[in-house]
Amino acid sequence: MNSGSVALLQTAQLSAARLSALTGLRAFLTDGRSAGSGVMVLEYAAGGALAELRTCATPATLGNAVLSHGVEEQTSFASQAARLTLRAATAYRQVLACELVTALRALRQHALIPDAGWPVGQAYAVAAEALTTDIADRPLTGDVAAAAALLGTLGAL
Repeated sequence: MNSGSVALLQTAQLSAARLSALTGLRAFLTDGRSAGSGVMVLEYAAGGALAELRTCATPATLGNAVLSHGVEEQTSFASQAARLTLRAATAYRQVLACELVTALRALRQHALIPDAGWPVGQAYAVAAEALTTDIADRPLTGDVAAAAALLGTLGAL
């Protein structure tokens, strides 16, 4: 079993659930002036990444290959498991980045700035510095990419 991918899937499901809860604070955290979709699309993006994680959590060892004119059987599939783990890590980063963009928007809209003396406050400061304050209805691909680039820095806090 690809246990690393299973662990990523389980924590990514929690992240996606938090993202969904955050969008309920104000309908999709829109700017409130338009009929825009706010961060609704990030729920779809996170859902797509969860589907990828479910695929990657499937054990690579379920298959086998008979080689050398039927004399040998290759059942390790270690290289496939490694590639699945890389795909899972990419999908996991996507879910976390979607949650980060959503959480930052929610904190800003509710004027909640965590205390800089705590790790969460430090994380907020890093994210707030790097991510745009623009909440207009627009594509969020760049926001998610910028958030994904921050994950290593945030993880080190």
